[in-house]
Amino acid sequence: MNGLTLDACFDEAAARAPERPALCIGASVWTYAELQREKERIADLLRRRQLDGAGRAVGLLCEKNLTAFAGLLGIMASGNTYLPLSPRLPDQRLFQVASDSPLTGLIADRASTPRAAALMGRLGHGFVIAEPGGEVVVDTAPGVAPGDPAQAYLLYTSGSTGAPKGVAVSHANAVAFLQAMASVVHVVTKDRFTQFCELAFDFSIGEIFLCWQAGACLYVPSFAELMLPVNFVNRHGLTVWCSVPTVASNLHRLRALRRGTFPSLRLSMFCGEALPTRLAQAWQTAAPACALVNLYGPTEATVFATAYHFDPDQPPDTDIVPLGEPLQGMGVRIAAQSDDPAVGELLLSGPQVVAGYWRNPGATATAFVRGADAVADGIWYRTGDLVSRDARYGLLFHGRCDDQVKLRGRRVQLAEIECVLRQLAPGAMVAVVPVSAEGGACDHVVAFCSAADCDPQALLAGCRALLPDYMVPDRIVRMEPLPLTHNGKIDYGHLSRQAAAGR
Repeated sequence: MNGLTLDACFDEAAARAPERPALCIGASVWTYAELQREKERIADLLRRRQLDGAGRAVGLLCEKNLTAFAGLLGIMASGNTYLPLSPRLPDQRLFQVASDSPLTGLIADRASTPRAAALMGRLGHGFVIAEPGGEVVVDTAPGVAPGDPAQAYLLYTSGSTGAPKGVAVSHANAVAFLQAMASVVHVVTKDRFTQFCELAFDFSIGEIFLCWQAGACLYVPSFAELMLPVNFVNRHGLTVWCSVPTVASNLHRLRALRRGTFPSLRLSMFCGEALPTRLAQAWQTAAPACALVNLYGPTEATVFATAYHFDPDQPPDTDIVPLGEPLQGMGVRIAAQSDDPAVGELLLSGPQVVAGYWRNPGATATAFVRGADAVADGIWYRTGDLVSRDARYGLLFHGRCDDQVKLRGRRVQLAEIECVLRQLAPGAMVAVVPVSAEGGACDHVVAFCSAADCDPQALLAGCRALLPDYMVPDRIVRMEPLPLTHNGKIDYGHLSRQAAAGR
């Protein structure tokens, strides 16, 4: 696979089985040959606009339709960098991302045309509408400086300064990820994958290309089907599930994870959030023939970096499913904290780790450090996640380095309070946020719990029994369900505003 690009991985699968189904959206199904033809049409459209081989970023502002999936392939096939732009982002956030990136042009579907025109007009660029049979081409901006032709895609993550940070992932990074995952999960051509994640969330790269590399078929639900996907999975006989744990938690909350709920699933992959062990056990009851893999990885290390295979017959004696061991070729180091030598920040190295942030040398210097023991290029990425190593389970997750607050002069990890709440409310999704007093110092913390039957006073009593008094939340709010970001993760910003308002 050395020297391959992501789009070439798709092409290899198309060459092996051109008539197999590759993509299903609603009642429409496209074969590998049909999707490849649409990919080439879009790539040719970009080449005709002199956007070939320059490594510039071409944005994709689309709903999940044929244009979106063929577009991401076509952008890469034309030698450019794929920049997904979610239609659910507010206008200002779209502008922040677009203006920071080396954006040259934009592919949009017809539903997104007004926003595309407004965005590119604001930037002084043009855009391309690439729907089959009716494309409209407006002049792009050839004066934009070339980027790096080795880049596959550019994703933006939230930054501590309030401005999004661009993570440029190379084809070499992405292909190394696919190679490493081959020894973690076995995917076959007859598999049918869920595709739940937003395209601007790096988990989607894992869903899409693990599927297409094997010649399997990707199934994209409607928004209504995504809210309660049981019927969607069973109607299509899907075999591979990919999601963040919150999706499973919502099903559990709705009592949808009954015994044998998902008879067709043979593999489930969870990533993006801590996976409660009780929730994993409930999932295995609902999908008894399913292998469950808990995956961990920051965008900077290309989708997934570690894996843990959950054994329902011998579940781990931990509240959170372990992170497990690094993928093949990846190196890990634990930078010990001064107050607890067993727990430290996780650093990652290897062929999946990117070179740094796009046009952000300050953030790059902070997060990417050099070390003689690094696996590749002498670079370690500082994840900000606290872990320890267990002889039985590999890496165990202990929260974040950057959620530490001081309460009454004591240092407190909010993740520790969340861990206790998960013990008290098994299977529930919980979140703890700090509330600041005047002057910005942390005054107290507020906890939120999604369980419909949780008793806030009983949970507070349990916290008082398990935590020092300064760590006990000021109050616990029952909120069903917890609010989510467009990537399907718990929206801590929204909860912080709720807590500050006293609701």
